[in-house]
Amino acid sequence: MKILLIDNHSKHREELIGILGESAAVETQEQLNDSDTDSYDLVVLSGGSNIPSLFYNPEAYVKEINLVQNTKTAILGICLGSEIITKALGGTLQDLGSIHRGNISITVTDEDLKNDLDNHSLQVYEAHEIGIKDMPPEFKICAYSEHGPEIIKHQTKPIIGVQFHPEVAPNEHLIKWLIKNLQL
Repeated sequence: MKILLIDNHSKHREELIGILGESAAVETQEQLNDSDTDSYDLVVLSGGSNIPSLFYNPEAYVKEINLVQNTKTAILGICLGSEIITKALGGTLQDLGSIHRGNISITVTDEDLKNDLDNHSLQVYEAHEIGIKDMPPEFKICAYSEHGPEIIKHQTKPIIGVQFHPEVAPNEHLIKWLIKNLQL
């Protein structure tokens, strides 16, 4: 499987590559040109560390927003990547008022994910201060926390966003569900 990782200066880059595989092509947001994403099976938009917030600086993410709007390739957005998907496809974001960092329990609402987990909740690691306020059209919430939607999924296209970091506390069942739902 050919994977393109758009690294938004994630401090968890090595963990991401560990999950995605050493053969994943890596570009930073600055290197991103009009890459031919059609030659990839999956584009992963990473979280970000010490970079401008999408909420306050959307112009810094124009290339990634355009990629989300125009590619036909499956997309997985992680934390900031999920926020980019939300913004690009017509949802809105909100400042949560403080940084939320650490392990939290999220409530799973997607029946397939509940079955795969054999549970209605999931422990995840989050590190963000921006959350999803209004969902993009044609998306559904697959899991949520007190901070808002935590897993969002397009209803007809292979696009999923997670507001947490699955690379920090990997869950085999969640990874399998993501792969299945991204049609990989």
